[in-house]
Amino acid sequence: MLRTTAAHRALWRFGRPLRDGRYSRQLYEWSGVTERVAQFWSHSWHGSVVAKVLLLLVMYNGLPAVLVGSAAVAITLLLQHACLLPCSIERNGQSAMAVGVGLLASSLTFVLWRSGKQVFLDIICIHQTDQKLKMMGLLNVGAVLKKSDSLLVCLDDTYITRLWCVLEMGAFLKSNGQEGINIKPTIWGVSIVILFLSASGIMLGASVVGAILRQSAGVTTILGDGQRLGFLLWAILGSIAVPGSVITLLLVSRSLRAHFRAVDRIVKQLETFSIKDDTVSHCCTVNHLDRHTGEKIPCDRVILEKCLVLWFGSVQAFNEFIQNELSEIFKKLTTSTVPYTWIVAAGSPLLWFYAGTATYHLRTENYKSAARMAFYIPSWWLAIGPTYLQLFVCLVRRVRRLRPSACQEVLVNLGCSICGGFIYLAFAFFEGFWYTTFGTDVPSMAAFSLVVMTICALIRSACCMPCMPIRRAT
Repeated sequence: MLRTTAAHRALWRFGRPLRDGRYSRQLYEWSGVTERVAQFWSHSWHGSVVAKVLLLLVMYNGLPAVLVGSAAVAITLLLQHACLLPCSIERNGQSAMAVGVGLLASSLTFVLWRSGKQVFLDIICIHQTDQKLKMMGLLNVGAVLKKSDSLLVCLDDTYITRLWCVLEMGAFLKSNGQEGINIKPTIWGVSIVILFLSASGIMLGASVVGAILRQSAGVTTILGDGQRLGFLLWAILGSIAVPGSVITLLLVSRSLRAHFRAVDRIVKQLETFSIKDDTVSHCCTVNHLDRHTGEKIPCDRVILEKCLVLWFGSVQAFNEFIQNELSEIFKKLTTSTVPYTWIVAAGSPLLWFYAGTATYHLRTENYKSAARMAFYIPSWWLAIGPTYLQLFVCLVRRVRRLRPSACQEVLVNLGCSICGGFIYLAFAFFEGFWYTTFGTDVPSMAAFSLVVMTICALIRSACCMPCMPIRRAT
């Protein structure tokens, strides 16, 4: 009964085993017997499937995607620098090419990468049509969890209300302790994908418009001098980017505030948790009838309560265990933000853009500008960008309380969005002040990079400080 499958099997065709229940009934042959489970996937079948699949793709294919994309950019720029590819492209055109190559390579890798990590996914590793094998698999879930090195919790609003989900977390916690529990909200996967695509779009737009501006300088067009065309294009780009950024931050604020309120509800619910009153099982919601065949199916709750008596001594002992142990784990989520490394990876288009610019300076023997770029790139990619996003998440977390009217909710989300704009302007103002005061030579850029990284590290530490829980979260 101890079986695993390769992660890429579960994520095949954008997670088809997780999306198509009828198709997933035939996937038992994709699993094999093993002695240990590298990671047990615990998830709710009633949350957003797209968000769940995106989270898993980010976790298993995200790093390979960024590495392959960056390698493709590096190879392209090296070949261009050696004039094995067309090397007459000007600075913005080269940046556009770098971002385009990185976006294409990373996107293909993100979708097609075949992770071989062995995981336990119930729909594959437990037989879905042979009732005897299925029953044996269900009864042995506790043993599978004991043999698992880690537990990945794909957290959404429905997770803590599902009987199986609570059982899996409780059984793993009792067998292995808190060390291997890895809770990831599904909203993080969606946020990272949106961030990566937005960064790619902004960098591509800026480089393309910049290239047109440079190429059209001094050229006569129907609008007059080509310089005027360039400024018009910048105005059009700005008129699209600014409202688009405001709307994007507004929607992100809405989603993040809902997520933090959900975490508050979970923490409060776990303080008085009762498996009888606070969880539901799928079999009871369908009147114990298989929706595909119409056959009678056994009640999971009856089976699992017997297992709980064997594992914990009584159902009440399990309830108390959840109240005391599991609630402590979820309290940590009230101060958590998207991991720093994820934000850095999502900001890779920024690296690719400036790598193209730096390569152009090297090709034109402008070595001072190339050296300045070597300090400018990490300032924004590794420090300012991630810190800006974590500051925004911290702000949203502290105003997460649900307002009494829809109008007030919109105003709060809009306020968060506007504050996000001011946070960006604050970083941009500090950068402009530094360059005006100390210049833009290499020593000044190196000092700027050091100061910015230090300040941003302190800000990120402050963002992780806990805030008061909201007792009336809804």
